[in-house]
Amino acid sequence: MDLTANGGINPNTGVAWAAGDTYRLVFCAEDVYQATSTNIDVYNAYVQADAEAACLKGVNWFCIGSTATVDAVDNTGTTGSDTDGAFFLMDGSTTAASNIAEFWGYGWAGNEAIDLNENGVTPSYGSITSGWAGWNATWTGTTGSGTASSKPLGNANTTLGLAHGAATGGQWTSRSHATNSGFAHLYAMSEVLTVTAEPAHCDCDLGVLDREANGGINPNTGVAWAAGDTYRLVFCAEDVYQATSTNIDVYNANVQADAEAAGHTGVNWFCIGSTATVDAIDNTGTTGTDFDGAFFLMDGSTIVASNKCEFWGYGWAGSEAIDLNENGVTPSIGSITSGWAGWNATWTGTGGDGTKWDHNANVQALGNANTILGLAHGAATGSQWIARSSATNSGFAHLYAMSEVLSIPNTLPVELIHFGAQMKNSHVLIKWKTGAEVNNDYFLLQKSIDGTTFETIANIQGAGNSIEPIEYSYTDSEIQNEVIYYRIIQVDFDGSSETFKTVMVNTNKNLNEFSLIIYHQPIEGNTKINFKVPEDGLYNLEIYDIVGKAVYSSKLIGIKGVNWFEINMSKFNYGTYIFSLSDDSGKEITQKTFNR
Repeated sequence: MDLTANGGINPNTGVAWAAGDTYRLVFCAEDVYQATSTNIDVYNAYVQADAEAACLKGVNWFCIGSTATVDAVDNTGTTGSDTDGAFFLMDGSTTAASNIAEFWGYGWAGNEAIDLNENGVTPSYGSITSGWAGWNATWTGTTGSGTASSKPLGNANTTLGLAHGAATGGQWTSRSHATNSGFAHLYAMSEVLTVTAEPAHCDCDLGVLDREANGGINPNTGVAWAAGDTYRLVFCAEDVYQATSTNIDVYNANVQADAEAAGHTGVNWFCIGSTATVDAIDNTGTTGTDFDGAFFLMDGSTIVASNKCEFWGYGWAGSEAIDLNENGVTPSIGSITSGWAGWNATWTGTGGDGTKWDHNANVQALGNANTILGLAHGAATGSQWIARSSATNSGFAHLYAMSEVLSIPNTLPVELIHFGAQMKNSHVLIKWKTGAEVNNDYFLLQKSIDGTTFETIANIQGAGNSIEPIEYSYTDSEIQNEVIYYRIIQVDFDGSSETFKTVMVNTNKNLNEFSLIIYHQPIEGNTKINFKVPEDGLYNLEIYDIVGKAVYSSKLIGIKGVNWFEINMSKFNYGTYIFSLSDDSGKEITQKTFNR
């Protein structure tokens, strides 16, 4: 609903829209059907499926039609004693009727016809031999007052209405009739809907979203990003967990902790998963009646879906997979015995439509002995990202996470449009661009070799106050590692600061070679392995002690370029170890010595 249309006035009350106001939506289904059934539930199922295919989920839809035993006015619950508010077409602004009395009256003409489909556009012409094909003939079996005609649905000859703006009076519901084996549209009406207060959301973007990516266009609106635009972030958690709990709050707490450990605080995060009692679509608040904007990975630029309909659809492939973790990089491989370890198996308990996995009464939701897994991998197609296989819930796999609704703030000390870094000859060029600045004293440019510990390498003077775009740059000539991380901290005149996202640079321009770099974090006991390969494929990592005894082995999926893998060496004895990387045939391709 566009509550700003028609001067912002509710046509039912005559005053401005307010929370609690009710209304209904109506459409002429894009698909065409025969009118051979005498069961009204058959027609209700048709329009429900049409609505859900257009992402209008979480709402009950009813056919505006009559059989011999059920009148349309009763099927839709629009008896004269009800107060449902006004009726609108699916463009969200065109008023079909201000109330029930108008809806079942005969005064319809012009744009008051139900001549838009579930997507808010003119439906294609149905194939009907009554001579009214060009007028979007629609089966109704109904009179203009909402009761069954003498030729109801299921009758050998069934009453047709015309979904066309030139249809006058009661022609929208009763204009002619035809043999019920022909194909025509159906009208649909939603249950009573209620205007709710704007859902709570975070007036922030965490510094992750890169609004300059994808041509600077918001994929949800099709125009440039603007203050107030909403969106969500999603990731595949780096950590792995069991799926033994039946409480969705346990999984929400897990991904919340993962996000906060990566610095994404002040935002609520939810597990994209279903238990037997809570569906993922409800846990994440992504039902069809909500508006959340587009969905992005944590690199801030990769579009997962332009809207919820795409998110809970089946068309996923390639880069649309949720295959980056909370830090915007590929997660390490989880330990799961389902055979999908190399694909970053992820517990979901969920089908592609966002509801718990329940196939022929075989529920495999989170907490079930066998739980559905998705694959956090770019090669997963269709609904495999969320439902590919199942495994015993005591195994360890990743979890998907989704942020609450985020929005572009209306006021920011610094509106960061872009921040990036790239190799230029033997140097790294770091550039960032601001759209507006308020009380901005300076920027601190920081550098790290492990993505965790940063040091300041430059202090860049800010513009103070500005409403014009400003570009900044810095050249780092001290290049001593193959991988370097950069971030900027903006500092106000009052000393308050904001840390923006971290970017990673591979300083070795030649990807057609192998390399292996090892970083140890003594406090956590974790060892990060950076390996670079010239082509996609399976690789073997083996660790030997000083006498040549194998102490660790794992298969890795390598994507051309730089990859990351992490292991916990806290239980390894102190000493010298040899890390060996080999291809899938077992041929060693590079080796490194490491002292713990």
